[in-house]
Amino acid sequence: MKVLITAFEPFRGDAQNSSQLVLESLPERVGEVEVVKCVLPVAFAHASEEAIAAIERVRPQAVVCLGQASTRACVNLERIAVNMAHANNPDNAGAKPCRQPVVAGGPDGIFCKLPVDDLAQAVRAAGYPCAVSNTAGLYVCNTLYYSLLHRYADVLPVLFVHLPYAHQQAAAKPAATPSMAVASMSDAIAALLAAISAAER
Repeated sequence: MKVLITAFEPFRGDAQNSSQLVLESLPERVGEVEVVKCVLPVAFAHASEEAIAAIERVRPQAVVCLGQASTRACVNLERIAVNMAHANNPDNAGAKPCRQPVVAGGPDGIFCKLPVDDLAQAVRAAGYPCAVSNTAGLYVCNTLYYSLLHRYADVLPVLFVHLPYAHQQAAAKPAATPSMAVASMSDAIAALLAAISAAER
């Protein structure tokens, strides 16, 4: 099984993005899963375009998108994407949409077709903290997720995963900032890939 995994570049002045750190730490193969990697810009107008181009080029059997969320304390599997793009802070290209639809005329929300509760349980059973989230926010992560689900939900499994800060990032943040080790997050994603592979057999 070939899985395209995307992550994001650093943003908001940070030197690193935990999703990119985890992506770079993943091996090229996890059991029966061939891992294809792609780093996306933190840009409303371009992230989805680049992800779609990668999907059309790679032709994977599933897509897992990784993103950083500073308030999350563990690996979060996103159940739904909503049809709204909104930013309190500009993206890396300077865009700051205000309550705009991701896809004009699209449904208000689109659910992931994968069994996210079962997948989260599989990650926990492997020994890593994991929860299901019902909001991917309104920033570039959600725009990417909604765009891919809107285009591919009926033909290609797509899942978005939010990750906490890596420990090295949190060291420069307030003391209460949640974080996880890159190695732990990477192993959690490996367990997730194994569970997706089993679910899609």
